[in-house]
Amino acid sequence: MRRIYKFSLLAVAASFSLGLSAQVRMRDLFVSAPDSLFPLLSKNNRLDCIDFMENNIAARVKNLLDQNSEMKVLTEDYLMMEMSPKGRVELLLLNDSVICMISTCKGPAEDSRADFYNEHWAKIEMTAPSPTVDDFMQDVPDSLKLDAESVRRMLEGLPLIGVTVEPQGKKFTYTLQISELPKRERKVATQLIRPLTYVWDGAFKQE
Repeated sequence: MRRIYKFSLLAVAASFSLGLSAQVRMRDLFVSAPDSLFPLLSKNNRLDCIDFMENNIAARVKNLLDQNSEMKVLTEDYLMMEMSPKGRVELLLLNDSVICMISTCKGPAEDSRADFYNEHWAKIEMTAPSPTVDDFMQDVPDSLKLDAESVRRMLEGLPLIGVTVEPQGKKFTYTLQISELPKRERKVATQLIRPLTYVWDGAFKQE
């Protein structure tokens, strides 16, 4: 697909020279990101995805491993990309100078990591939620206390936590993964484990 990018790239450069402002959109940040943050995608892959989304075409490309990558959502402040059947990336602008990147691996249980960058894609240190297994557990009825302790020990051995983003309201839902538990313990866990939601309001606060 033929495109003319010169104007677009000049616009990105100009906007960064003034700092991140309203006219700098997620599309521009995605294009300007270092290749190291999206090792499966070439810059042309990323540009193609944006073109497809803006023309209401399925934004699916062959990545550098010859697998399908597909951009599912692109707005002014949010992007969600299925990098492969085994993972996705979500980008959310928390404010005018902080980008939150949630990288999720699926194996098949999900495990997510949060990283933070400024508008120039320099990594910055921020405190993200880091709930423990106990934080996910609701009050345990007496009838399940023994089983609950067994479930807790299993989950604490290798806690896998998936994170999903709700861009409106800047909400982050953390879900403790239980699919790797044996069938009996998994059934118990469904009665004990609840997701946790955090909202960004200058800092992460639990709802």
